[in-house]
Amino acid sequence: MISAENLGPISSLEFMLQSPGVTVLVAPNGSGKSILLEAVQAAARGEGKLPLKDRTRKGKVEAFGATITIGGTCRHTGGFEVSNLEGRFDLAALVDPRIKTPAAADKARIKALVALTGVVADFNLFKGHEAFDDFDEVVRPTSLQTDDLVEMAAKIKDDYDRAALTKENYAQRESGQWTALSPPAELDLTEESDSRVLQTAYDEARDTLTRLEEQARSAKASQASIQKSQLILNDLSDTSLAAEREEVTIEVASARETLASNNQSLAELRLQIRQLETENTSLESAIVRGVSRTNEIDSNLLKLEQAKRAVTQSVTTPPDEQDLADAKDALDLAQSAMELGAKIRAANANLTKAQQHKQAAKESNEKAAKYRDAGKLTDEVLSNTIQCPQLRVESDGKSARLVTDTLRGNSICYHDLSEGERWTLAIDIGAEQVGAGGLLVISQVGWEGIDGANRIAIHQHAVNRGVYILTAEAASDPLATKTIVPVPLPHVDPQPEVKTITHATNVTIGTPVADENAKITSPIPAAPPAKPPAKPPAKKPVPTPPPSDSMDDEIPF
Repeated sequence: MISAENLGPISSLEFMLQSPGVTVLVAPNGSGKSILLEAVQAAARGEGKLPLKDRTRKGKVEAFGATITIGGTCRHTGGFEVSNLEGRFDLAALVDPRIKTPAAADKARIKALVALTGVVADFNLFKGHEAFDDFDEVVRPTSLQTDDLVEMAAKIKDDYDRAALTKENYAQRESGQWTALSPPAELDLTEESDSRVLQTAYDEARDTLTRLEEQARSAKASQASIQKSQLILNDLSDTSLAAEREEVTIEVASARETLASNNQSLAELRLQIRQLETENTSLESAIVRGVSRTNEIDSNLLKLEQAKRAVTQSVTTPPDEQDLADAKDALDLAQSAMELGAKIRAANANLTKAQQHKQAAKESNEKAAKYRDAGKLTDEVLSNTIQCPQLRVESDGKSARLVTDTLRGNSICYHDLSEGERWTLAIDIGAEQVGAGGLLVISQVGWEGIDGANRIAIHQHAVNRGVYILTAEAASDPLATKTIVPVPLPHVDPQPEVKTITHATNVTIGTPVADENAKITSPIPAAPPAKPPAKPPAKKPVPTPPPSDSMDDEIPF
C-alpha cells in the first residue's frame, strides 16, 4: 500500500501495487507525479527531505510499512519491505543516457552501474591491485579528490598513461644516446688496443727502421770513401814516387855538399865568386824545388798509405732493399695499430656507456608498458567493483566500454544492442539488486521515450522476474484533472523466458504474446510522445530460430 497526504501538490492519494510488473502514475504535468516517486524512494531509503503542501502543517507518506512524517523536518519510521534503486540507479540512465557518442554514453552507464552497487569512490580499490604497486609514485593526489569512482578511474588511467609517456620519451632519448655511442660496425673491437703493448711495438719498429737507415747511410759513406781512395791509387804509384824521392834526396845531398865545398873555396876563389854566386842562386832554387817536391811526395805517400788502409778495412754492407721496405711497412703498420688501438679504447669506453643507455631505455620501455597495462586495468577494477554478471567494463584502447557476451562466447558492446535488449538486461540487473518483490523506478522522461512494444516487453520481463516497476506518464488530455491515477499494465502470468535474442531476426524479449493488439490493451490514455519513437514499432514476435552458422551472435539473459 502506498499513500500520500499533503505532499507537494498532492492533497491525498492512496493506491496499492497489486502484482509485479509496471505501474504508471498518469496525470497532467504539474500534478506531483515526480514528487510522489521521490516520496516512495525516500520511504525505501529511509532518508530524504520531502515538500509539504502549501498552507498545511503536516503531511505523511506511507509505503509498504514505512512512514515519513512531513513537517519542519522529515521523520522516518518503520522499514520498507522491499529495496528501491531510485536515487542510486535509474534504469533509463542505463538503457539510454541520451548521449549520442557511444563512449560518452557508456561512461554515463558505468556511473549508473557504480551507483547501483553503491560502491564508494575509494582509491584503495585501485591501489590494492597488484598492477598498481607503484600507485603512490604515479597517481597525483588531485586525481583522488573526487567522489565519482568512474572519474577517479579515468584520472588514474590518465596519470598512468602520462607516466608511461614520460618513460617512453626517456627511453627514446636513451636509445638515441645508445645509437650515438655504439662503435661503427666496421670497427673490430677484438683487435689489440692496449696502449703500452702498441707503443712497445711501435718503438721496436721505429728502432729497427732507424738502425737500417743508419746502416744504409754508413754503407753509402764507406763506398764513397773507397771510391775516392781508388782514384788516388789509380793516379799515383808508390814505386815511381820512391825512386824519384831517392833521386831528389841524392840531388839535395849533392847540392849541399857542393855548396859547402864552394863556400870553403869562396875565399880562395874570390875570382870565381860571381860565377859561384850565380851557381848558388841556381842551386838554392833547385833546393827549394826539391824540398817542395819532397813535401809533395811525402803528402802523396801519406795519402797512399791511408788509401791502402781504407781499402783493406772492412766495408759496411748496405741493407737489403726489401728489408728496408719491410721495415718501413712495419713502422706504418705499427703507427696504424696505435691509431686503431686508440679508436678501439674510445669505442670500448663508449660501448660501456652505450650499454648503460640501452639498458636504461629497455627498463624505461618495460616500465612504460607496465604503466600502459596498469592504465588499462582501471577498467578491470571497475568491472570487479561493479560485480555485474551481465555487463563488464573493457577498454577499446581509448575509452571504457560496457560489454556483454553472446551465447557463442563473443563480446558485443551494450550500446550496440537494440533498445529492447538493453531494457531486458537493465531489468535483470535491477532485479538482482533488489531481489524478488523489489521496487524499480523508471523516470517519466525515460518511460515516455520507450515505444509501445518495448513497454509491453518490459512489463512482461518484470512480471517474470517478480519485481515492481513504478514510473510516470503525462496524461494525453491537457484539460484532465490533476489527479494522479496509478495504472498497472494488464496482468500477465509469468512464463518461461526466451533465453536468447538474435540480432538477425526480430524476436520477442520476454514471454511471447500471441496478439499484443488484441490481448493487451492499456487503460492509460494515449499521451503525445515526448520525442519521436526511438525505433519503429516491433513486428509481431516470431519464435527464435535455431542457431546456425549464418545467424548473428546471441545474447544470453
